[in-house]
Amino acid sequence: MPTHSDLLIKLKPPGLGYTDEPEGLVNLELSAQGAMLDNISADINGLLVEMFPDTCTADTIEDWEIEYGIPVNTDKSIQQRRQLLMSKFLANPGGIDKLSIQRILFPFFGYLVDIEENKLFRTDSPGSLTDDDLLVEPESEVFRFTIHIYGEKVTTGGYLIADVRNVLDEAIPAWTSYLLLFDDFLTDDSESLTDTAGDVLTV
Repeated sequence: MPTHSDLLIKLKPPGLGYTDEPEGLVNLELSAQGAMLDNISADINGLLVEMFPDTCTADTIEDWEIEYGIPVNTDKSIQQRRQLLMSKFLANPGGIDKLSIQRILFPFFGYLVDIEENKLFRTDSPGSLTDDDLLVEPESEVFRFTIHIYGEKVTTGGYLIADVRNVLDEAIPAWTSYLLLFDDFLTDDSESLTDTAGDVLTV
């Protein structure tokens, strides 16, 4: 990619008063001006990187974390910190629905996860997914949904399951429960979260 100095020299109008010698006075001046423009361009590009939570670097990510109320943890990798930050950034402040859940999990897995909405069940019978049981007060009706995460669709890595659960715990209402189901993860894969295919984490 040509530098600003190269471009300025090439745009120099023709004339007897100009020389093509690199050490010529005009060329030296254009080179100096071009170097200044190169520095300004680099500063602008750096600013654009820091302006967005998915590309910010270690120089500014702490500011982003403070802004979104995320505890600063420098023991995590920059990728893990960005994943948590982006999840907060994409959260819907107006409420929680299927798309909202998909959005806040996207930074961790790189695709819109599949969500299965289960029926109401009795709070004293967590294994029940049907509404056939009698719902007797003061037992409350609780809604549960299942999040299916397929290893073959995941395009990211390095995420922490604790971060995934934390963002879900903060996002969903108190009367809602969820189940994380991991499928198609290989045990010899360094990014695998499971010892066997189909590991289940429930909340």
